[in-house]
Amino acid sequence: MSIQTKIQETLLKTLIKSKEIAKILKAIYKETLQTKVGVSINKLSELTRIERHKLAGMIETLSALGILMMVEIGVAKVVTFQPNAFQIAGKLLSSKKFI
Repeated sequence: MSIQTKIQETLLKTLIKSKEIAKILKAIYKETLQTKVGVSINKLSELTRIERHKLAGMIETLSALGILMMVEIGVAKVVTFQPNAFQIAGKLLSSKKFI
């Protein structure tokens, strides 16, 4: 396991302690498993019941930390995990506490 992977795992473990962040990451993970692309900010707002302005700030912060990435597909901004963070998040979010 590389140092970067260990850092991301520790960072995700810490972030998941927040209920709002855990809700966001879980919704993105589930949608990414289904669609293979990610989830738009509007749909993520509906899934998590967090207003879009607050959600956009949280997503920007998670992107800066290297957990998420935002991709523009046409007019929509799609949010998904960084490839190496996707596997770590799947492992952490599939634990009994977050199912």
